[in-house]
Amino acid sequence: MAHLLQLKISLKGSRPPIWRRVLVSSEMSLLDLHDVIQFVFGWQDYHLFIFELGSFEFVNYPDWEEDAYQFQSAEDAILGDLIPTYLPQGGKFVYRYDM
Repeated sequence: MAHLLQLKISLKGSRPPIWRRVLVSSEMSLLDLHDVIQFVFGWQDYHLFIFELGSFEFVNYPDWEEDAYQFQSAEDAILGDLIPTYLPQGGKFVYRYDM
């Protein structure tokens, strides 16, 4: 069963602070979340990205084909499955864009 998740997305090191708060479905993949982040910040999705949750890294495989063995697929990683394990309430993870 899907739940709404409230996420605060902050740009690290920005002064003044730049952030967005979004509500997303727990059934979304990290690839879907990447699309949401691109939209709410007005970015054009021209660059590579990676999500870091603990010691795990998730990418969009077509962008990283030669190094794919090092990463997990952002398309297959579902938020509702990741949150209980990697992100207790108030937990943080990293999204890197423009790599």
